[in-house]
Amino acid sequence: MEVAGSTPRQRRDSQSTAPYQATVDGANTTMKDTPAPNVSCGLLKMLDHWVWHYTVLLVHFGDYLVNSTAIAFLSADYTYVEWGATLRLLSMGCSGVYAIDVLLRMAGLRTRLCRSCASMSDVVALLCVGGALAARFVYADNVEEKRVVITEYLDKDQPLLPGETHVFPKYRSNQIEIYFAAAYCVVLAVRIVLKPMVRVYSKSLQPTSAADTLLISMDSLRSALRRIPNIAA
Repeated sequence: MEVAGSTPRQRRDSQSTAPYQATVDGANTTMKDTPAPNVSCGLLKMLDHWVWHYTVLLVHFGDYLVNSTAIAFLSADYTYVEWGATLRLLSMGCSGVYAIDVLLRMAGLRTRLCRSCASMSDVVALLCVGGALAARFVYADNVEEKRVVITEYLDKDQPLLPGETHVFPKYRSNQIEIYFAAAYCVVLAVRIVLKPMVRVYSKSLQPTSAADTLLISMDSLRSALRRIPNIAA
């Protein structure tokens, strides 16, 4: 019953909140329909966690720093042999960490590993690291078998008088482990560069969790409500 002269009451439009209700309903549906993460997804999340990622990177950097310092400051013919065994054991332990990391990542990525050049290059680099380490063991320096020969004379182009000999010989030793250690460091540096790219690719394959989807939906709802006058969300 309406009173004469009064302003007729406007019926509230029940459809005005439909878009926002649909947003909330969609978020709830997403939470219900999102499947539980499988073993591969959980494995990738563990490998991409900052603790695991930076721990493996720290092992890479430590291995590289120790070996490169030894190559720079030790002599290939005299002093490197004294530290060679210790350096090989250190690198072998670090290589075990590298192998575990790559094997777990291969188990998590499976066939998707072949879709990333960085991931494939990382696997190839690991094989090169293993090959260089194996060569360091096979061609390990041995003082008892050390042989030094003169390959040439640096002053061979100088004319000699009767009774004179060349005085600047060039020596070569059979102690060549340090060169394989240098190759090991080069491949190790390549892996250090590749690890962040491998992590970015792996994280791009992980689905967004239901909680993150709900947070995004609620933020969208608040943003839409702020555009309506006289409504504060």
